[in-house]
Amino acid sequence: MSCRLLVRSALFLMLACVVGAAGAEDPPPPADAEANAVALDGGGGPVSEENPETIHIKASPEPRPGRLLQMAAWHRRYSAGMAATKQSWLQLLQSIHRMGPDEPHPLRELATRCTVIRRAVSRLATDQIFPVPDPAVDIHLQRAVGSLRGAAAVCDARRFFLLTYRLEQAESAFREAARLMGPYRIAP
Repeated sequence: MSCRLLVRSALFLMLACVVGAAGAEDPPPPADAEANAVALDGGGGPVSEENPETIHIKASPEPRPGRLLQMAAWHRRYSAGMAATKQSWLQLLQSIHRMGPDEPHPLRELATRCTVIRRAVSRLATDQIFPVPDPAVDIHLQRAVGSLRGAAAVCDARRFFLLTYRLEQAESAFREAARLMGPYRIAP
């Protein structure tokens, strides 16, 4: 019982962050490119000499005008393609939050939400939202969508502890993508 309460509390905080981030203003661009360096554990890009498995990606604080237009065009496709996935993600989080001893059939509702998010995420492959013109943003959004795919899979398998872990991974990747998208004045 206390474990369920702990999971519900953590998921409620995640939902509050996601809902709060949706209405937040775009972050200001970083002061310099070095402040915007991101260490990743995979993907494409130069490998550092200190750690051959770490990739350092730097996003420019002032994007080129051509890149701004590319990102704006891409963001219109991305927003249209991700709308159903974002909605199903939020509904899944709300279902998890409502789970409790007073809920008559929590697993039935959760199973329905798992099916919805699985279908929404599987449609992303046909919506052509990748690649993103900015490679740093592309890496984080690919990871976020991969985590949502993983969440859908473990949700279907009723492995709810892993579900919360995958949802946290997705939220973290979306948050980092949002930081990198700040100079473009768009958000994931």
